[in-house]
Amino acid sequence: FREVVTNFEEEYEEILERANRPNSEIPIYEYMREFLVRIKPNIQYNTYQSYNNMIEGKIKTYFEENSYLTIGNITTKDIEKFYSYLFSFGVKANTVIHYHAILHKGFKQAFKDDMIAANPFDKVTRPRKNEFQGSFYSKEELGKLFEVARNDMIYPAILIAGTMGVRRSEVLGLKWKSIDFYNKTITICETLQQSAGGGDYTAAPKTDSSYRTLPLTRRV
Repeated sequence: FREVVTNFEEEYEEILERANRPNSEIPIYEYMREFLVRIKPNIQYNTYQSYNNMIEGKIKTYFEENSYLTIGNITTKDIEKFYSYLFSFGVKANTVIHYHAILHKGFKQAFKDDMIAANPFDKVTRPRKNEFQGSFYSKEELGKLFEVARNDMIYPAILIAGTMGVRRSEVLGLKWKSIDFYNKTITICETLQQSAGGGDYTAAPKTDSSYRTLPLTRRV
């Protein structure tokens, strides 16, 4: 019983300490975790998962080890040290850019909420983006894929993706109304997404360029 009371008193003191703490003294991991909870209803499931993995992974590890850093005292030099820490794991610049994006977004909100005087991530030069080098199936490889998948229930999706170059989420978001049999076209106007709760829903493409009408190939 004494142990329970002692634990309660310690937890209660911690709650009081946090309540009386200036916003600028909030540890970075703690703030980013709360920030993610705040934006969760407004982002797609995959985006939430990506943010959560970064926050609960390298961000948590690094900033808990450097707990003296808060949202109010972190400097551009501290941020550059964190990026060097990320690079020490052999990650590419694009990965570090993803970390920069979520942290910049979080601190931007802190600035809007008058929790900090400025966003230190505005002063940091993010790493140069790696040039994307895609890999593609050859005509022969596509032919073999179509042959193997011909009797599979997802063959139509494989055929559309393979011959028309549409994304997985775009194929899964197709409906009969998206297909114009008279003009022989397919309109990409919806994508299938997962919510943070795990359910599926359709949404408009992220960018205007993703909304497009494509000619139906003879094979489709």
